[in-house]
Amino acid sequence: MIIIPAALALIREFEGCSLHAYLDPIGIPTIGYGSTHDVTLGMVITAQEASERLQDDVKSFADAVSIIVSPKLTSSQFSAAVCFAYNVKGWEHTPLFGYLAKGYTGLAAQHWCLYDKADGRPMEGLERRRKAELALFQTP
Repeated sequence: MIIIPAALALIREFEGCSLHAYLDPIGIPTIGYGSTHDVTLGMVITAQEASERLQDDVKSFADAVSIIVSPKLTSSQFSAAVCFAYNVKGWEHTPLFGYLAKGYTGLAAQHWCLYDKADGRPMEGLERRRKAELALFQTP
């Protein structure tokens, strides 16, 4: 399936872009638009490299998500699922993805906003992100 542009915009908006590696709220080295693959503290990249990492990471997540979810998802639903996976460690083991695998999109939508915590702590930014992802998921 294809990732719609709104999904990339959502990831860019909520991840922000840091050209210098940092530790995310749960202690994972991160750079660019939330990229965690092969990142070490002290690392510095260019804006172009951040965009390239985003494209590569989104493609990797899209490939992984497409293996799990029901092929009956719309492009908006699939794109929202990729945005969620991009942000949630262990996403493939969540009940939300269990529902998506079975095509239970209504149940997935009901559970979407439950994932608003980092390391067990509610986070306002994650609450806003989940609502934005859910809005994308529910877009016809």
